[in-house]
Amino acid sequence: MSNKEKVQEGSKRSKNGYIKITHPAWLSGNMSIKVLASYAKEYASGRLIDIGCGTKPYEKLFAPYIIEHVGADHNEMFHNKDNVDIFADAYSIPVADNSFNSALSTSVLEHLEEPQKAFDEVYRILDNGGVLLLSVPFLYHLHEQPRDFYRYTTYGLQYLAENAGFKIAVTKTTGGFASFVATEIAYMIYYSTRFILLRPFGFLLMNIVLLFGWLFNKIDFTKKRLPQDYCCVFIKE
Repeated sequence: MSNKEKVQEGSKRSKNGYIKITHPAWLSGNMSIKVLASYAKEYASGRLIDIGCGTKPYEKLFAPYIIEHVGADHNEMFHNKDNVDIFADAYSIPVADNSFNSALSTSVLEHLEEPQKAFDEVYRILDNGGVLLLSVPFLYHLHEQPRDFYRYTTYGLQYLAENAGFKIAVTKTTGGFASFVATEIAYMIYYSTRFILLRPFGFLLMNIVLLFGWLFNKIDFTKKRLPQDYCCVFIKE
């Protein structure tokens, strides 16, 4: 399966953005989405720009807290483009300064060659007091190659955000080494059992592995040092 086909296939999400148990990313992905949901309730407001929006999977999740959800993505994206409102890269979004109250960026920063320019641009388009809600992977396989450039630590994210002028409100980690290993094994099973006769067996085996990953994640003492994702809130002062 090509990279393009994998991206178009997507993560098979429910209507509110959570990943269904038919996909190997449900364990790691839903832990981060749960944190984003809490951030949406506490911090999101007004006009929101979703940078690298893809198919806008979190539109319904954020809908109760905002008045407008504007999706921005580049024209060469692999995803379906029906939900993109503004075609632009993350470095130069054609909107006025201080145009938005909230910004959302999920699993996008690792695909940007110049992350500081992206932080600077988000700072420009947010109004004073506006928030950037951001999630990035730390432990994750290569994806959307060749546009997969970086993995970030909390210190790298803090440096980029503060260098742009943001204040760090909160940073949380999700997952750990146990959930990472389970997720990668689940992906291997998922793509090795795509034939019709093997699908029921693959689905069962994949979810047994992920359930063990979920259980071991509860006692995984590496979670702070080896998280799967970082979920952050940055505020423009």
